[in-house]
Amino acid sequence: MVAARTASGYAAAQEGWHFEAIAATVVGGTSFREGRGRIANTILGVLLISVLRNGLNIAGVHNMYQYGLIGVTVVTAIVLDVLFTKARDR
Repeated sequence: MVAARTASGYAAAQEGWHFEAIAATVVGGTSFREGRGRIANTILGVLLISVLRNGLNIAGVHNMYQYGLIGVTVVTAIVLDVLFTKARDR
């Protein structure tokens, strides 16, 4: 998509997108331990990460801090997943 959009084949153009893809999947509710998730929730995760990234860009937050904030969001989603799984199993 990026190559078609920019009419060039720059290899590093998508740098960091793998992190955002994993972040969107985890924020969408797919469990690391069980690997269970729903496509609709993953789409919501993609929208949330996109809105977060866009808002941080508009606010003028440096790219390095954006990755940090998305990382905090991923860690928070993982902690909540663990807590909800433990509560559900009781």
